[in-house]
Amino acid sequence: MDVAAAKRFGLFAAAGDLLDSVLNSARHRVQLLSVEVQEEKLRFIQLFIWVAAAAFPAVLHALGKDHRRIGIVGVALKWLPRFVRFAHAFSTSH
Repeated sequence: MDVAAAKRFGLFAAAGDLLDSVLNSARHRVQLLSVEVQEEKLRFIQLFIWVAAAAFPAVLHALGKDHRRIGIVGVALKWLPRFVRFAHAFSTSH
């Protein structure tokens, strides 16, 4: 039996293998947590978009007939650049 084969046996080798398994398991758990956080982030953003879309008609109704077009254009001008920046940042983060 050579020296390398002899080092694979024994209590220290078993402890080293156990530690390696524990560290690999922890690494996989952290990766899974990272994926879960990304998915929750996406769900939150989708929820925010749906809430904003649901509130938009109510805001336009509150503005009245005379100011609806101004409200639509104002909201579009205010939020479009932010949405484009966000979409670009989100697409480059993956």
